This record gives sequence, C-alpha cells and structure tokens, in this order.
Amino acid sequence: MTLAGGNKTDGAVTNTGNGSLTLDNSTIGGTLTHDGQNLTVTSNNASAGSLAGNGNGTLDGTLTLTKASDTYNGILSGKGGLTIDGGTETLTNHQAYTGDTDVKKDAGLTLTGSLAGALNNDGHSALQDGSAVTGTVTNNDGSLVANGARLANLVTNAGTVTLNDSIVRDVSSNGGQTALAGTSAGTVTNAANATFSATGGSQASTTNSGVMTLAGGNKTDGAVTNTGNGSLTLDGSIIGGTLTHDGQNLTVTSNNASAGSLAGNGNGTLDGTLILTKASDTYAGSLSGNGGLTIDGGTETLTNHQAYTGDTHVTSAAGAGLDLTGSIAGRLVNDQYAQVSGPNAQVKNTTINNKTLNVSNGATLADITNNGAERFIPA
Repeated sequence: MTLAGGNKTDGAVTNTGNGSLTLDNSTIGGTLTHDGQNLTVTSNNASAGSLAGNGNGTLDGTLTLTKASDTYNGILSGKGGLTIDGGTETLTNHQAYTGDTDVKKDAGLTLTGSLAGALNNDGHSALQDGSAVTGTVTNNDGSLVANGARLANLVTNAGTVTLNDSIVRDVSSNGGQTALAGTSAGTVTNAANATFSATGGSQASTTNSGVMTLAGGNKTDGAVTNTGNGSLTLDGSIIGGTLTHDGQNLTVTSNNASAGSLAGNGNGTLDGTLILTKASDTYAGSLSGNGGLTIDGGTETLTNHQAYTGDTHVTSAAGAGLDLTGSIAGRLVNDQYAQVSGPNAQVKNTTINNKTLNVSNGATLADITNNGAERFIPA
C-alpha cells in the first residue's frame, strides 16, 4: 500500500501480516499501527496521530506524531527523524534512524530503548533505566528526567534537567537548571545564568560561570575552575585536581570539602574545612568564615589576608607544607613544615609548632608554642 500526494486517512491505519506500507506526504488522523513486514516514510515526510506496533521500518524523511498515546516496540532505521508534536509516545526498542527526535512543547517522550540520533526536547522527556541516546541530548525549554540512562552529550539551554544514576560523557549547561544525582559525567561546563548541582556521582572536570553546587560526596577527578560571575558551593565534595577560584564566590559548607590544590584570586567563605591533598599552587584571594584550611600533602602558598577564624593546619603527611607571605586570622598548627616570610606575613593568633617552622624577612607571630621542634627565627 502507498498513501501519497497529500492523501489523508481520518481514522486509523493498520499494517499487518506481510503488509508493506509506504507513506509519501500523507496524513493519518488516528493511530498508525505497524505490525507488518515493512513501513517506509519517504523524504516527503508524513504524519500520524500516534504510533503503535512491533514491525520494523525505514524513515527517509520525518514522521510527525500529533496526538501520541501509544507504545512502539519495533525498530526504525534510515536518515530521517521522528517529531512528537502532541501527546506522549513510548519507544521501547533500539531506534536506528540517524535523524533527530524532536519533542515539541507540551508533547512527551518516554524512552526505555535507545536512540541513534539526537534528542531535542522542548516538552517532557523521560529516559528510563537502561535507555540510551547516542547523539546529543538538548533540552531547550522543557523538562527532561533520566533515571539510569546513558547519554553521549547533554546540553541544557533552558528548562530543567534531572539525571539520576546515569552516565553522560559531557555536560554543557547554558541556561535553566541541571541536577545530577549519583551520575557519572565527563566534562561539565556551567555557563553564566545557568544552575548546576551534582549530588554523589562524579565528573572528569568542571568549569563554572553560573551557580554550581557539588555535594553529597560528589567527586571531580580532575580540575574545578570557578570563573567570571561563578558562584561555587562545595558541600562534602572531593576534587582530585586543582580548585581554581577566580569567580564571584566560593563557599565550603560545614560538611567540609577537599581538593588537590588551591589557586586563583577570588574571595570565599569557609564554614567548614577545606583540605588540600597535593597542594602546589598559590592562592591570592581572601577566605573568611569560621572554618579552616588543612594542608595534607604538597605545599600551598597564601599571599593575601586569610580572615577565616579556624585553624590553618599543616599535617604530618610527608611533604606537607605552607608558604605564608600574607596573613591568617586563626591559629597556625604546624606538624610538618611552615614558612612565614616577608614584611606582610603574619599569624594573628597562636602558632603551635610541632616540627619545622621558618620565620624570616620581617614576618611576625602573635605568640608561639614550640613543642620541642626545630624552629628557625633569625635575630
């Protein structure tokens, strides 16, 4: 059967048995049920109310669904695409067509299978456990929820995106709200005016210019860069690489956080403790709050006034050290190596030295407790 040239079927079209159906610029008002041998949508496109059935077919053009309400279990291949312009369609199998799947405003997609092409969402898309999208997933102004899904790339331009226990290679948040929970991601970029949060899970690296929260044991394997007007909150999170803060604000909550090293010029607040595990950078900003800073590996350089009132603790870990050319408001507790050097270098509270302390070039200490350790203070 061929339906062509603007042909219109007011009700349902059913393709069954050994049926071979070609849709060539035709319109189906009701449900297209394909349980036959073949279905072809030509490059002249076609539309149907909804799509159902288990048969396989080919999309050389776009099939548009105007009032979707069914489940399609077959496989569609070809270079064409699928547009859901009304209602909600469920796709359960691997869809091999390489064109886009477009979900329009107020329309919906439930995916329990997979898509070979891109997914563009302006409506409501639900990616269920075991589903996958090989092409880029773009949320333009809709609502997208993924539970246990695999995504190649995610772009959020507006609307809301929620990923739970999913895997995504790269995330670009250009607007709207993106929330990840228990999700593994690659490179994450959060632009100005965008909001991003990750609870648990992991990322390869992160760059933030908007509002970002990393919480609940979330881990970034590489670097985290906070820049521009970026506001970054670390709430029980772990950063394996360098935390570079050149943005508007950095907050470490009372749940603490850790990073490999600390760099940048931006100011921030320590409500808890920031732990540096392999410090190797210079931080020129100023941190306030009632929290503290712990150096548990490597050497960190602080050049500005640190107004936080908690301890600056250099642990006994091999190679741990502090090079202070600025000042700290709280105590300095040194269990390995600390150097306080220069006319602007100052510890305004008690210094407790348990190993090696070098004070030179006009630096000042409020008072010192030297517990039988080496101490080098020039006359």
